[in-house]
Amino acid sequence: MAISLSGMAHAAAIPDAKQITQELTQAKEADKKQPGQIKTIEALQAALNALEERDASLARAARYQKVIDDFPRLSQTLRQQLQ
Repeated sequence: MAISLSGMAHAAAIPDAKQITQELTQAKEADKKQPGQIKTIEALQAALNALEERDASLARAARYQKVIDDFPRLSQTLRQQLQ
Protein backbone atom coordinates (compact mmCIF):
# COMPACT_ATOMS: atom_id res chain seq x y z
CA MET A 1 0.00 0.00 0.00
CA ALA A 2 2.87 2.36 0.70
CA ILE A 3 4.09 1.90 -2.84
CA SER A 4 0.74 2.85 -4.35
CA LEU A 5 0.43 5.90 -2.11
CA SER A 6 3.89 7.12 -3.01
CA GLY A 7 3.11 6.51 -6.66
CA MET A 8 -0.04 8.59 -6.42
CA ALA A 9 1.81 11.37 -4.61
CA HIS A 10 4.46 11.38 -7.31
CA ALA A 11 1.85 11.48 -10.07
CA ALA A 12 0.03 14.35 -8.38
CA ALA A 13 3.23 16.42 -8.36
CA ILE A 14 3.69 16.16 -12.13
CA PRO A 15 2.03 19.06 -13.97
CA ASP A 16 -0.23 18.26 -16.90
CA ALA A 17 -0.29 19.92 -20.31
CA LYS A 18 -2.94 22.43 -19.20
CA GLN A 19 -0.81 23.62 -16.28
CA ILE A 20 2.32 23.85 -18.40
CA THR A 21 0.45 25.75 -21.12
CA GLN A 22 -0.82 28.20 -18.51
CA GLU A 23 2.67 28.70 -17.10
CA LEU A 24 4.07 29.11 -20.62
CA THR A 25 1.48 31.77 -21.42
CA GLN A 26 2.30 33.61 -18.20
CA ALA A 27 6.03 33.37 -18.90
CA LYS A 28 5.56 34.76 -22.41
CA GLU A 29 3.50 37.66 -21.07
CA ALA A 30 6.08 38.47 -18.39
CA ASP A 31 9.02 40.78 -18.91
CA LYS A 32 11.45 38.85 -21.12
CA LYS A 33 14.32 40.99 -19.87
CA GLN A 34 14.23 39.25 -16.51
CA PRO A 35 17.21 36.95 -15.99
CA GLY A 36 16.45 33.42 -17.08
CA GLN A 37 13.04 34.25 -18.58
CA ILE A 38 13.98 33.04 -22.07
CA LYS A 39 15.34 29.78 -20.64
CA THR A 40 12.15 29.34 -18.62
CA ILE A 41 10.06 29.75 -21.77
CA GLU A 42 12.24 27.28 -23.65
CA ALA A 43 12.06 24.75 -20.81
CA LEU A 44 8.28 25.02 -20.56
CA GLN A 45 7.93 24.62 -24.33
CA ALA A 46 10.21 21.57 -24.25
CA ALA A 47 8.14 20.07 -21.43
CA LEU A 48 4.94 20.68 -23.37
CA ASN A 49 6.44 19.07 -26.48
CA ALA A 50 7.54 16.06 -24.43
CA LEU A 51 4.03 15.62 -23.02
CA GLU A 52 2.55 15.81 -26.52
CA GLU A 53 5.02 13.19 -27.75
CA ARG A 54 4.19 11.02 -24.72
CA ASP A 55 0.46 11.25 -25.44
CA ALA A 56 1.03 10.32 -29.09
CA SER A 57 3.21 7.37 -28.05
CA LEU A 58 0.59 6.14 -25.58
CA ALA A 59 -2.12 6.36 -28.24
CA ARG A 60 0.07 4.47 -30.73
CA ALA A 61 0.85 1.81 -28.10
CA ALA A 62 -2.87 1.39 -27.40
CA ARG A 63 -3.55 0.89 -31.13
CA TYR A 64 -0.74 -1.68 -31.35
CA GLN A 65 -2.09 -3.49 -28.31
CA LYS A 66 -5.56 -3.60 -29.88
CA VAL A 67 -4.10 -5.19 -33.02
CA ILE A 68 -2.29 -7.76 -30.89
CA ASP A 69 -5.40 -8.47 -28.84
CA ASP A 70 -7.62 -8.75 -31.93
CA PHE A 71 -5.18 -10.92 -33.91
CA PRO A 72 -6.53 -14.35 -32.84
CA ARG A 73 -10.11 -13.36 -33.69
CA LEU A 74 -9.15 -11.72 -36.98
CA SER A 75 -6.97 -14.61 -38.09
CA GLN A 76 -9.76 -17.07 -37.26
CA THR A 77 -12.22 -14.99 -39.28
CA LEU A 78 -9.85 -14.90 -42.24
CA ARG A 79 -9.31 -18.67 -42.07
CA GLN A 80 -13.06 -19.23 -42.13
CA GLN A 81 -13.43 -16.92 -45.13
CA LEU A 82 -10.74 -18.83 -47.01
CA GLN A 83 -12.40 -22.20 -46.51
